[in-house]
Amino acid sequence: MLFFVANVSLAQQNKEEIEYKNSIGFVPHYLIMNGLGLNYERKIGDKQWLALAPQLYANEQSESNSYDLGSDGFYTSLLGVGLTVMHKYDFIHDLERSIYIAYGMEFNYFELKYPYEAWYTYEENGLEYYTYGIAEYKETIQRAGVDILIGYRWHPLSNFYTEIYTGGGIRKSFSETNQTTNPQKFDEYMNGYGYTGTVFLIGLKIGFLY
Repeated sequence: MLFFVANVSLAQQNKEEIEYKNSIGFVPHYLIMNGLGLNYERKIGDKQWLALAPQLYANEQSESNSYDLGSDGFYTSLLGVGLTVMHKYDFIHDLERSIYIAYGMEFNYFELKYPYEAWYTYEENGLEYYTYGIAEYKETIQRAGVDILIGYRWHPLSNFYTEIYTGGGIRKSFSETNQTTNPQKFDEYMNGYGYTGTVFLIGLKIGFLY
């Protein structure tokens, strides 16, 4: 009996002595924007972490839906990348949970192609002509922002976690396009690729520590 109690005490002590310095997780909410996002964190001090969250965006859509054709936000092709960098501080931390505050910045680059019905030029036999019809246009968007978050991380297992967070931020977007008649802006909603303004943030992360 004494031997069993000693083994349990030793196991609990070893569990408490484990100090994870890295974590990696999946961030599902990027799927809403046709993206895939991961979250890597590295411990840089007592209760402090540096978080890096790379994102990749890709999607293609058909232009067969005439209602969407020309509407703000409609596109046929999307490619994009992004990176969020944050400093995170655990002001409550134990083996089963942590509550933190985090702040940082993000940058995104998007390339979108979309059809639009308008006058456009084309060249044939060395001559330039004007015609009216549907042509494909391209828009590039660079978007920067700053965020502040508060989150709760729960550890159902010692090295596995689920996390929820909320907060807010500011976005500023810059775009360039070869469509001058009525260019798309992709800024109708807070999750728009070209949105500028304040944003409300809420999300979920699932991952593990090592």
